[in-house]
Amino acid sequence: MKKSKKTLRQIIALMTIAFTTISLTACGGSDDDGDKDDLITASEYLPGKEWTIGNETYSFYKNHLLVCESSANVTTGGLTSQAYLYFGTWQLDGNQLTAAIKSSTQPNFDASKFFHGTYSNVHTEKDTSGGTISSDKPGSITITEPKPYIVGTGTDGKSCYIYYHKNMTEDKTDETIHDGALHGTWYNKVQLTDTKNGTMKTYEAKMIFNADGTVQFVIGDVIDFTTTYETKNGTVTLGSYLLKDNPASFIYLQYGPVVSLYDVSQTRYTCDRWYNTPQ
Repeated sequence: MKKSKKTLRQIIALMTIAFTTISLTACGGSDDDGDKDDLITASEYLPGKEWTIGNETYSFYKNHLLVCESSANVTTGGLTSQAYLYFGTWQLDGNQLTAAIKSSTQPNFDASKFFHGTYSNVHTEKDTSGGTISSDKPGSITITEPKPYIVGTGTDGKSCYIYYHKNMTEDKTDETIHDGALHGTWYNKVQLTDTKNGTMKTYEAKMIFNADGTVQFVIGDVIDFTTTYETKNGTVTLGSYLLKDNPASFIYLQYGPVVSLYDVSQTRYTCDRWYNTPQ
């Protein structure tokens, strides 16, 4: 955005010119081979972004975790319904996309209501609906180019349209078995029971993920051990968690200073949140 001291008449003229330019660009022939060659491939375009499919928005993480989040709603009685998270996986093999939601923080949810299945001939197409232009303050103009969308064909022969929603700038995940999104030291508070007198005591806990596939747990001056971990499709499997000989597996989400570890079943879920600074 550029600031300008032009008169209102000049600003309006500039906006008109800019809009005309976008319209001409967006309305280029969709059958032009050059335009098709310029389109980014679905495999490059899909990861690390949020996409709208039907009435829902899905996050396609780079580590192949698929997440949909429901909105909290206010009922007629003034009560607020709980927002839920729905977890699954996605894979794009050549031009074939396979996706499924498999678990949720909502008990006994119906997975069939969410995006799932195998789609062939997955490719991007140019959006010819035109860009948008806006001016949020005098002398400034924002031009938004139209984004390509993704199309695939389901096993029933029907087309599935996947529309760009936004970039996931917070997605630091990767496809490795030691996902870099987890690397570093994470802090929490843990309560342990004193076996001698049965009293509870709160300790600072540290969970230290290393790039070599090891993770160290330190709880006060009571516990200190190192074990192994592996990641796949947004799930981390730990040789032990918090205590020795306590293997565990979690779906993980890392948003800035927080890593959330979800233990999800059909009837319940737990979530442990770890922070990148002492609590």
